[in-house]
Amino acid sequence: MNHRPTPITRRAFGLALVASIILVTGGAPAPTPAKAIAPATALDTYQQTVRSAYGLRADLDTIRTLRGSAADVGTPDWGFPMSQDEATRLDINGRNAFVSSVSRDLLPYVSSLANFGGAWIDQKRDGRLVVSLVSPDAAEIRAISALQPSHSRGVEIVSATLTRSQLVDAATGLSSDWALRYPGVRLLGISVDESTGSLRADVEAAPWTSKTAVPSGDSYHGVPVVITSTTAGADATCTGADNCYNPFEAGTRIYASSSLSSTSGKCTMGFQVVKGTSDIEFLTAGHCAKWSGNQWYLRGYGLMGAEDGTAYAANGYDVMKVQMPDSQKSTLIFGVSGPQVMTQSRNPLLGESVCFYGSFTLATKCGTVTAVNFTWTSEGCNCTVKGSRSNLIPIEGDSGAPLYSRTYVTGSSNYWLNTPLGVVDHQNGGFAKVIDAQTKLGVQIYH
Repeated sequence: MNHRPTPITRRAFGLALVASIILVTGGAPAPTPAKAIAPATALDTYQQTVRSAYGLRADLDTIRTLRGSAADVGTPDWGFPMSQDEATRLDINGRNAFVSSVSRDLLPYVSSLANFGGAWIDQKRDGRLVVSLVSPDAAEIRAISALQPSHSRGVEIVSATLTRSQLVDAATGLSSDWALRYPGVRLLGISVDESTGSLRADVEAAPWTSKTAVPSGDSYHGVPVVITSTTAGADATCTGADNCYNPFEAGTRIYASSSLSSTSGKCTMGFQVVKGTSDIEFLTAGHCAKWSGNQWYLRGYGLMGAEDGTAYAANGYDVMKVQMPDSQKSTLIFGVSGPQVMTQSRNPLLGESVCFYGSFTLATKCGTVTAVNFTWTSEGCNCTVKGSRSNLIPIEGDSGAPLYSRTYVTGSSNYWLNTPLGVVDHQNGGFAKVIDAQTKLGVQIYH
């Protein structure tokens, strides 16, 4: 799990600043062409999506042959199967350490530029950072070069047509105008794709209630729009992680009723936060309880506390905070093996590796961020909420789960360094940003 420093080498190539590149290829055995393949399960689909995001072979035979075998070294730490060769080639730990460095030192500078078009991690090209700028000048390029970390995996500058602010404004406008443009076509969510300078609109699969034809591609005020049909998900509300205290840990199962029954509201405890100077509370999904004063319980422990504030519905962020005994405070995430250290939160980066632990999924699952700016309809209030999106697929009851970046640090002591990024909300991958939750609820991550 040691971080692999990559020596930085720069070579001028247009606007690109390029460090050493490792092309990712599959390392598992080739499938037998004549072998009958059973239909894909939900687990198959998730693992295909994540392996594809990293450029690994994603056919069902490869995944099923590797999964659960002695050769699978990826599932214990990252939640999806990888061979030793694949894990070594990818070095997800090193990629995450690189993201942590550029998020601290480089991204604040580029995101402050008026011509900033976006930034993302290219997982198919060794996890390099790509920065998009409208008409970048020499001074900006020099500044970005100087801000590269010593263990850079590569920073590439590409030209953009639109700024990220323009893309976000277009997404907001399209969401407002959708019903007029496409009557009868249910919009599931809109995301900004910084890597292509376009918008993605997910719509519920046909049949629609009108005869409006939905094109595969369109544009909105000059911004390209890709429209795709998909199956509607739902808020992930609704035991292990069912009886965990002394102290409380993010990822444990919580109930909205003292009966702890299968019919009571069930969700997952998110990250612990500090209200004021010392009052410890925890985050969970706002749609888990839309009313004020609701009480939350933990099996075996009893009453934890009541909702103490929400950003849900009117404020447009699917997150709330809940009281808890300060004596139960911790920086731990359930399901993580070994020592852990929690850092302060930050904004997610498009393409970066992320993990979550849901109290009903009952496993650590990892994937990548697929949209930093994503809006969707929360079924709990039938309202639009804002956040980000990943290719992880939580199930009913996982709402509120902690979504984070993780890096295994080695030295005089070894530990997982966990960085809070999100609060899991929706089965289609939507999550509230912890940064937004802190601002709207007036709290800070406890670390």
